[in-house]
Amino acid sequence: MGQQRSRERRKKYLIGTGPAAAEVFPLSSDGLGNRIIGTAYSCSGSTTPWGTLLSAEENFQGSTSGDAPQFLGVQENVLPNGTQTGYIAATAGVVATGTEFGLVGEKYGWMVEIDPDDPDWKPRKHSWLGRWRHENSPLRVKQGKKIVVYMGDDRRGGHTWKFVSNERVQHENSKKNSALLENGKLFVARYNADGTGLWIPVALDTPTAPHRPSDLSSVPFAAGFTTGALAAGRVRLPDAKAWPAKPRMEVRWSSSASMRRRLSSHTRRVI
Repeated sequence: MGQQRSRERRKKYLIGTGPAAAEVFPLSSDGLGNRIIGTAYSCSGSTTPWGTLLSAEENFQGSTSGDAPQFLGVQENVLPNGTQTGYIAATAGVVATGTEFGLVGEKYGWMVEIDPDDPDWKPRKHSWLGRWRHENSPLRVKQGKKIVVYMGDDRRGGHTWKFVSNERVQHENSKKNSALLENGKLFVARYNADGTGLWIPVALDTPTAPHRPSDLSSVPFAAGFTTGALAAGRVRLPDAKAWPAKPRMEVRWSSSASMRRRLSSHTRRVI
């Protein structure tokens, strides 16, 4: 009976894949190794051609209304070894869920894959898809090609990202495609004010030299929404030649309700 209960408890955990599962989670202070207590703080995601769901863990650090916290989640900051710097202290009488339930921050902020049709398949957090305040995850899945997952970081100053698998798709609807999300490369988009851009591969030694949002929101860039290089509404990235006229991915930048209204017709098409 005791062994059965132990097996049932293990079935309730999520697992991680990729480098965080191998190098970070074994160091976590919760003592669970590559076992994760649930998923939370999720926003929009996507469905895959093989029948699973990708759910984006977004505001895992918490959320505020003005200067007051609406809720507090888990620690976003990490130590050099990838584990959290500590639990979040209660603020203005609001207790952090991570502190209350022993959730370590490094295990949240990921893309989570869930198979609603198979209760025995463990939901998993794919660490090759990066850790940030995830928003959405459109995929390109084509037989004979590598999987591409595009992702946003829903925060002021956040970036546009893409994951490219190491291996290629054999059959678009095969459940085996899930394993392709466990190994690959992560890229971040660097946008320029003239409408050009660059996909930069992310590695431990990748230099960080982003353009400031204030530069990208300068008069030349803003003017491009209606005239000049950006009049066609396209931000050209180096892999544009690989994309046919359709399908295309559209990216929208906004920072407030009023800004969203102004940008409603200013969606950039990344081709």
